[in-house]
Amino acid sequence: DVHRWWPRNAGIHKRFRTMTDAEILEEGKRMNNAPPTEASIRSVSRSLAAFFNHLLRTRVISHTPIDPYLDLKSDLIGPDARRPFSDDELRTIFDPASFASWACKYPHYWWGPILGLYTGARVNEIAQLKVSDVLSHHGVPCIAIRKTVDADLASNTRMRSRQRLKGKSAIRFIPIAQPVLDAGFLEYVDDIRATKHPRLFPHLSCGVNRATGEPNGAGYGRGLSERFSKYLHSVLELPKGFSFHLFRHTLATELHNQGVKKELVATITGHEIRKTVPVLESSYLHDRPSLLVVQQQAAIAQFKPPVNLPKYVSGQFSRVLGADAKFHP
Repeated sequence: DVHRWWPRNAGIHKRFRTMTDAEILEEGKRMNNAPPTEASIRSVSRSLAAFFNHLLRTRVISHTPIDPYLDLKSDLIGPDARRPFSDDELRTIFDPASFASWACKYPHYWWGPILGLYTGARVNEIAQLKVSDVLSHHGVPCIAIRKTVDADLASNTRMRSRQRLKGKSAIRFIPIAQPVLDAGFLEYVDDIRATKHPRLFPHLSCGVNRATGEPNGAGYGRGLSERFSKYLHSVLELPKGFSFHLFRHTLATELHNQGVKKELVATITGHEIRKTVPVLESSYLHDRPSLLVVQQQAAIAQFKPPVNLPKYVSGQFSRVLGADAKFHP
């Protein structure tokens, strides 16, 4: 009922501030807004399933009441998965004229889609990257998907971060594809490092409570996702259904088609690997990070989308990275 009837502006509209949750819900029913999409319902169902499954794992409950209402979650690869971008769609997205014209406004416009295509990372994972997350891992240039402490939130008793991860399996190193290096990504990293700002894309906000300065849970990815969707639909006039998330499907599907083992794909995309012999694999078989990163690098090298990335010129974002620029924590 809440998902169906809760008013979309309940969090910001003054008239709802003095109302109880029940009163807001009744007001939403009276307004009779259009119902949520099927995709939205599936998303909420998955969130509820994760909540109840956590209670089940920690033995707070003996069974999960939402199981009878759930369809099986589709994987990135499979007949029911959301499809990847086609070659023609990728050519359209990264068309030299339209992409450069749109992406020249801000660094996250420029590098966000490029990193999404060549890493398969989630939009929030890319949007929340710090400069320190671009590093050499066993001699291979990589992006680290992880959580690190934000200095302005640290205290003597709590070490906090605005970065968020979907789960333990999301922690990983992703080799930077050669086309991304050739496009000048490390030159951009040098430019942003010169600003002394810790984040790779300082124009993105994670959503901050104005009174306390604390993150409000929106996440850095929302801004990047919304701007990229507007580019797809308003500038390129692609139909609804296209989103940043399809980059994950594109990379995963292509690597699968190239014969890369799903377990290796999962180490790149940050999915949990299903273990056939859990005790043995969890307790006795340890990854060799130096070997894994080489295998990942070789796998990513097989991904060759039909796009020509624009070449970054050092200093091209000096206008928005200057002393008067508005950065977010």
